[in-house]
Amino acid sequence: MELTTIQIIGYTASLIVAVSMTMNSIVKFRWINLVGATTMATYGFIF
Repeated sequence: MELTTIQIIGYTASLIVAVSMTMNSIVKFRWINLVGATTMATYGFIF
C-alpha cells in the first residue's frame, strides 16, 4: 500500500491527537491538541 502525502497528513494528525490524550498536564494537553486539531483541519480542507 502506497501512502500519499494527504494520507500521511491525516495519519499524523490522528497520532498527534491520540498522543495529546496521554498528557498529565492540562496545558500540555491543550497545546498538543491544538496542533493536532489544526493539522486535522488542514487535512480536511485539502481532502
